Amino acid sequence: MANDIKLQESFPVDENLRPLKVGGKTTAIETAQHGDGAKVNGDLTVTGNIRNGNVLRLSGGTMTGDLLHDNGDFLIKSKDGDLKLDASGGDVIISTAGDEAMTIDVSGNPNFKIWETAGTNTDYFNISVVTAGATVLSTVDVAGEDGHFKLDIDGEIHFDSASGKFKILNNSTEFSVADSSYAGMILGYRTVGINQGHATYSLTTSFAVPDSGMTVRFIAPPSGVVEVEIQIGYDSGSSTNRILYFGLSDNATYNALQAYYEQVAWKADETDDVTVTYKWVVTGLTPGDTYNYWLGAKINNTTGTPKLQWGGNGALRFQDFIMKVTALPTAVSDFAVYG
Repeated sequence: MANDIKLQESFPVDENLRPLKVGGKTTAIETAQHGDGAKVNGDLTVTGNIRNGNVLRLSGGTMTGDLLHDNGDFLIKSKDGDLKLDASGGDVIISTAGDEAMTIDVSGNPNFKIWETAGTNTDYFNISVVTAGATVLSTVDVAGEDGHFKLDIDGEIHFDSASGKFKILNNSTEFSVADSSYAGMILGYRTVGINQGHATYSLTTSFAVPDSGMTVRFIAPPSGVVEVEIQIGYDSGSSTNRILYFGLSDNATYNALQAYYEQVAWKADETDDVTVTYKWVVTGLTPGDTYNYWLGAKINNTTGTPKLQWGGNGALRFQDFIMKVTALPTAVSDFAVYG
């Protein structure tokens, strides 16, 4: 004799969920006239299509067919936990009207591919992750080399290399000195005299800092090597054969950075009045540390009142004083040699 199918005894069908009973035993299915609709207590396995016109809630279960929503948007939401996609075939495919637009390949090293136009499967942008988390962003233009890459950032852009190595390459060939694409970056810059009253400093036979403002502050680059450059006006005075010396100081009161940075900057064989540009290469710096250098100067003989001169707030005055620090590349044989 067939088992009777009944709703929970003594209750008519209404907006409340009531369990179905078969042969007097409660089943895993509950139903209602409206409101919550229906509920399955346990796993639900669907081997065909589910066509959903409003809301479908799954609290567990396995689906091996298609899940379709015929009216408007379809929302998949995990109410109290994670949402997991497990593709045994290795690909998670996002399409529009049947045309593939994006693919996430989760087999082996995962990569995420976005096609230029849904359904074309030709030009694309790809994100791939390989050994040690190394990540590659790439564009592919099958017919040419127009797969340009643009960063349009509503905020800051940070390049932070833990190794301090930065590369610029052309078709996989590094053309900057190895790991040193930052070389040439201006790390510090100081001027004295722009639209200011012109000034002079009478040189002495001892090294001194002509003006406390003749300084530059910078952070050492990954190579630990910089070029320090200065520009200043020099008037050798009324006597000839004056030798001008420049040095670098680590204090506003002259203190030689190194004796070997005290060098001949200009030798006047007559009564010269010139713009002197001078450079030093400073090595052995600690990358990331902050440094402050000042210009030091002296003359071999003060007869004729030789002096330095800079600035002006009117026409035909002196040169501005400039002190600049530029990053140099990491030492690499034959490409960047310091010695």
